[in-house]
Amino acid sequence: WSQNDPDAAGGWLSRLPAKPENDPAIMALATNPVFATRHPGAAMQWAERITTSDTRGDAIQAIGLRWASVDLASAEIYLQRTSALDSSQRWLALSALPSREIREGR
Repeated sequence: WSQNDPDAAGGWLSRLPAKPENDPAIMALATNPVFATRHPGAAMQWAERITTSDTRGDAIQAIGLRWASVDLASAEIYLQRTSALDSSQRWLALSALPSREIREGR
């Protein structure tokens, strides 16, 4: 459903309480490839609603990679500043981004 109509899925999910049982549905919406690439900021907001730390970190990392494919600088700034990640999750997410050498074609 989140693949075909992310707006409708988001409307439905917004009415659900934040609890671990709802994390998989939120993860599916937040990491939807089309949604996460076209609207990475909104996808990150959904990912931040995930209650389970590991699942939230996985979602943010996945969205960060998609975001980086279209706007690396913004993705990097978000990952550096977000309070939704702990220090090890932040390190993993930033490490997954293309290295400076790769970005500069070296």
